[in-house]
Amino acid sequence: EAFLHPPISMLAKVPQTAALAVYFVFFGTGMEMYVAMISFGIIPALAVTVYLAIKDIPSEMLDKAYTLGASAFEVAIEVVFKLVLPKFIDAVRLGIGPAIVFLIAAEMVVGDVGFGYRIRLQFKLTNMNVVYPYLAILAGFGFLLDYGLRALQAKVCPWCQNGAK
Repeated sequence: EAFLHPPISMLAKVPQTAALAVYFVFFGTGMEMYVAMISFGIIPALAVTVYLAIKDIPSEMLDKAYTLGASAFEVAIEVVFKLVLPKFIDAVRLGIGPAIVFLIAAEMVVGDVGFGYRIRLQFKLTNMNVVYPYLAILAGFGFLLDYGLRALQAKVCPWCQNGAK
C-alpha cells in the first residue's frame, strides 16, 4: 500500500490530454499512441478503485470464511473477487467517458482518420450540421457501452442488485 498507492494515485490525476506530447515521443502517432493514452488514462483509476474495494471488505467476512474452512484461494475467489467485481465493472463504466475523450482528443490532434479528425475537419469548415450527428453517434456509442456493461454486471454479479454498493 505505501509503495504503490501514492504513484498510482498521482498518475490517476494526470490530465492525459495535457500529456499528448509525451505520448507522441514515446509511442509515435499511430494506434500505439491511442492505446497507450487510453490505458495510462484509465488503468490508474481502475487500480485505485480495486484497491479501495478490497480495503472496504469487512474483515469479519474474511474471518468467517476462514472459520468455515475456506482456503486462501477460496476466500480470494468466493469473497474478495465477488465483492470487488461489481465495483470494478462500475469503474469501467465510469471510465468510458474519459476513454472516449482521450481517443477523440488524440484523433483531433494527430489523426487523419476517426471521429476526432472528422469533427476537427468539419469544425474548421464550419459544417456544424455534420458535427452534431458525429456527437450523437459518440453519445449513442457511450450509451451502448454503458448499457452492455450494466447487463454484464447483472449477468455475472446477480448478488449485486442495482449496481455495486
